[in-house]
Amino acid sequence: MIANLYKRFCSVFFAAFLALIAGSSAAQAESPPVVQPVILVSIAPQKFFVDQLAYDLVRTEALIPPSASVETYEPTVQQLTTSSKAVAYLLLGHPSFPFEQVWLERLRRPQLQVVNCSAGMPLISDDPHIWVSPFTASFLADCSARFLKTLLPQQAALIETRLQTLRAQMKSVEEHSDRSLKPLRGKSFIIYHPELGYLAEHYGLRQLGLEHEGKEIGSRSLMEVISTGKTLGIKTILAQPQYSAREAQTVAGELQADVVRIDPLSYNWIDNTQAIIKALADALNYVEPSHQN
Repeated sequence: MIANLYKRFCSVFFAAFLALIAGSSAAQAESPPVVQPVILVSIAPQKFFVDQLAYDLVRTEALIPPSASVETYEPTVQQLTTSSKAVAYLLLGHPSFPFEQVWLERLRRPQLQVVNCSAGMPLISDDPHIWVSPFTASFLADCSARFLKTLLPQQAALIETRLQTLRAQMKSVEEHSDRSLKPLRGKSFIIYHPELGYLAEHYGLRQLGLEHEGKEIGSRSLMEVISTGKTLGIKTILAQPQYSAREAQTVAGELQADVVRIDPLSYNWIDNTQAIIKALADALNYVEPSHQN
């Protein structure tokens, strides 16, 4: 009798266990995973801003990898497939940014909301590198937050809290920039691709580029840069990993200078901009030959 009761108990328990598993599987089948909205941006620093505000709320895709040239990069088939699912494209919006000028119309769809994040920003006409300076990059962070609050109104308070944290971090970069570059007003620096125009304008610095709009400057302009470098005693040439270092090395050889790499397209805007400011300040700390003992 005890054996029969035990068998009945086991049968009932096993049936209940199977019913529980079946119910759990049905519930899972009825609750598909949440699909996050896809947001397109052009470059990795923009992705950094969006991620700081909504890393767990949206999926952000930077179309240009950090290692690529913004003048020549073409999106992959996989990126174009992802782009077809996006709800918005947050543009840098500068009229001289080559990638967006070429690809926006190809990516545009009726369902794709296009947001110009440089609207209302003081722009340098031929310099699209608005993300490099903390004074203009703040527009990009604020633009991202405004759009995300519109897209996800139920998360607006959370996004605003994260924006205030991001602003505090960016303010720290701005203060570091002031301490490092304000005392160097009036000085000049040589850089391969002229990406630091907004910092140069803000602090009264002179940027001497070895390349313009994807093309190396002519031999006459190059000789003028070398002559200026010798006159001022410049001992550092700034260069970027997205471009050939050949021209920078040539100028460095003429000036007996070092080539120092900076990477404005790197993802972590906070750490990377701090590093750029330090490299720029070091490059500006030359002593003119006429002032040497």
